[in-house]
Amino acid sequence: MTNDLIDRRQAVLGPNVPTFYDNPVHLVKGEGVWVWDSSGHKYLDCYNNVPHVGHCHPHVVSAISAQAATLNTHTRYLHDGIINYAERLIAKFHKGLDQIIMVCSGSEANDIALRMAQAVTGKTGIISTDNTYHGNTMAVSQLSSRKPPIGGYAANIRHVPAPTPFVQLAVVLRLKRRPSLKKSKRQSMILKSQDMVFQVFCFVQPLQMKVSQTYQKTL
Repeated sequence: MTNDLIDRRQAVLGPNVPTFYDNPVHLVKGEGVWVWDSSGHKYLDCYNNVPHVGHCHPHVVSAISAQAATLNTHTRYLHDGIINYAERLIAKFHKGLDQIIMVCSGSEANDIALRMAQAVTGKTGIISTDNTYHGNTMAVSQLSSRKPPIGGYAANIRHVPAPTPFVQLAVVLRLKRRPSLKKSKRQSMILKSQDMVFQVFCFVQPLQMKVSQTYQKTL
């Protein structure tokens, strides 16, 4: 059954939509943090990036069902739903973030983020880290290093190695355990590595600022 499903999948989706694992998992249902395969095996879902509140959350299912039974339209008409949602969402943002743009996918979100960056800076150059996937549009496919886009990368794209802060942390700890180095030299190297760790954390994910500050204190 699984092999037949794989053949049918490739026939209609094509070869460029990969599956995980040598023996793909055939999922049939989900509930909370769990998913089940067609053989009844239960898996803890630590990866899926869609159901942030858990699979089949009753409140979410109810809200989707109620809206689908009432109205399904886009934003060029006036209706309460999108405004109510936007106001509730903006109320959770920091001051200064007071408008939203609705999108349908991660590809679309990344694409419009690039347009915003160009509008603000007037620049078109983009730096992207390796081992990434950003979506399917022509623009964001240029940022993904896993599979080069048809025609190759544009001249304004630069790919760089992903930062590895934990490697730097290991370097710091190793340096601290090297008494053979002169104290002043060892301290200088440690400070440089600490600073690199701090900068990398701040660059990769500003929300991890507190984490990096904690590491600074422990080092």
